Amino acid sequence: MKILDIIEKKRDGKVLSKEEIEFFVSGVVAGEFEDCQVGAFLMIVTERGFSTEEAYHYSLALADSGKRFYLGDKNPKFVDKHSTGGVSDACTLIVLPILAALGYKVAKYSNTGVGASFGTLDRLSVFDGYSPCLDEREFFNCLDKFGLSIIGNSDEIIPADKVLYEYRKKTGTVPSIPLIACSIMAKKFAMGAKVVVLDIKCGEGSLLSDVEQAEYLAKLMVQIGKMGGVSTSAIISSVN
Repeated sequence: MKILDIIEKKRDGKVLSKEEIEFFVSGVVAGEFEDCQVGAFLMIVTERGFSTEEAYHYSLALADSGKRFYLGDKNPKFVDKHSTGGVSDACTLIVLPILAALGYKVAKYSNTGVGASFGTLDRLSVFDGYSPCLDEREFFNCLDKFGLSIIGNSDEIIPADKVLYEYRKKTGTVPSIPLIACSIMAKKFAMGAKVVVLDIKCGEGSLLSDVEQAEYLAKLMVQIGKMGGVSTSAIISSVN
């Protein structure tokens, strides 16, 4: 199997197999490809899109690149949500404590420095004493004690997503809807949620200003989740 063959196949509008997608993701993590080849693949996906099957396999390959927690198998009350974010978006800061207070377990993996409007970990980091760099023991201690725990910047969880996000920033493919969808759902697969609600922000203050794009992202993520055995639903909310 060769990376050039995969690039050309996707360029020509053909559907990549599970094995080809896994080959690409594992090769990126291992540093086996040239930067121009990774960039070409990401740009082609941005232009051509992913089929639902491709998106599912890509999300799973990202999740499988590191450690996975099967939390939903251990506790039926483990749930998760994701907000695509935007200016002054405080969805996570409000919703997760409410869920924990109702007796649910919520464990999230988040990244820092995602987009111009910043993400949950960036907002939490303004509080003195808060660190997103929890080790696994601290992460589970928080989850057991409070019913809520957020971990970030771990080299052990979906390392492929971190590497590919750096490529996306350099190639102008951060706004790519299929790549956004797979990155988000890979985090859900990695943590093992069985129930996920997605808050897709749309408007001037978000990454997506077009309703059709927001609907496309929502539908694709719901489809990916359901293929992975996750009860997934989505809402589209305004951030104008």
